[in-house]
Amino acid sequence: MRWIPEMGWSQGVFYSIFHAISAFNNAGFALFSDSMMSFASEPVVLLVLSGLFIFGGLGFTVVSDLAINGKKGFSRLGLHTKIMLTATPILLLGGTLFFFLLERNNPETLGALPIGGQWLSAFFQSASARTAGFNSVDIAQFGQPALLIMIILMLIGAGSTSTGGGIKVSTFAVAFYATWAFLRQKQYVEIFNRTVSWQTVTKSLAIIVVSGAILTVAMFLLMVTQQPNLNKYCLKPYRHLLPSD
Repeated sequence: MRWIPEMGWSQGVFYSIFHAISAFNNAGFALFSDSMMSFASEPVVLLVLSGLFIFGGLGFTVVSDLAINGKKGFSRLGLHTKIMLTATPILLLGGTLFFFLLERNNPETLGALPIGGQWLSAFFQSASARTAGFNSVDIAQFGQPALLIMIILMLIGAGSTSTGGGIKVSTFAVAFYATWAFLRQKQYVEIFNRTVSWQTVTKSLAIIVVSGAILTVAMFLLMVTQQPNLNKYCLKPYRHLLPSD
């Protein structure tokens, strides 16, 4: 609908298939030099891609559960499916709102688009940030608050057994409910009237702690090795170990 009229049948079909596979697999590979920035206000491109990596990010167990028990009602679905179907829209809408409010006046990002394009790109970035990797605006021009929201969404990621990464939505949800149960002085963690074992809670917390530790070490190493002022004073004795450029 969008690329064949512009590129012709052979190239248009190839670009469509390539980006459909890349989006569903949350790979983020694009054949355009600016990713999807040229289509920042085009619903056909951004909504189709968003739908693909959201669907791929739900997880195959969720899709299977929906296919088998979806017609029986929400109550018949598995706990993991319920968490994914509830948390995914919350993350999508929350990220969209934050991106829109934080970047709508930035002329280098959303501020350069009409109001409809701003909401569309804010939604696209919210969906993409959770592991898809596409961008419809220049992420390098984002303000620090928007980048922080993006980092949080990237950390949470997609669902278990999905094509996305991150600590997983269900892991984040279990940790959230465990914290809420602790604050309410509950002796057990309950989600959708189902009790979650403490072993599962411990695993979720351990994943978050380990992931946070790895990210902290990685960010520290980047800060030390990539800032000229720090290189000048901190790494001078070890400069011969760094790449020549």
